[in-house]
Amino acid sequence: MPQQQQQEQVLETYFMKRLPPPKDPNGFSAEEKRKIVAQCTEELISLVALEIKHSVDAKAIRSWVREEGKRLPTKYKLTSSLSSLVRITGLFSPIY
Repeated sequence: MPQQQQQEQVLETYFMKRLPPPKDPNGFSAEEKRKIVAQCTEELISLVALEIKHSVDAKAIRSWVREEGKRLPTKYKLTSSLSSLVRITGLFSPIY
């Protein structure tokens, strides 16, 4: 699949989910990348949940984990379930 077509497909997916479009993975500082890697490998937040929280593609997060010399967890404490997303992102917070 050509890169432009793939980018359009990603943007369409994000639009359908009502999420902000993904940020350029190269736009993150080294410190931001380390924090996201720590959230994944130490706090055990799933790739999908981090993808939504930080608006970055899960492939980029996987790459950053490898670059740090770490491995992806086999189990996560926080996943992409609705309750987990509310806890880590504040999305879908009730309005009173």
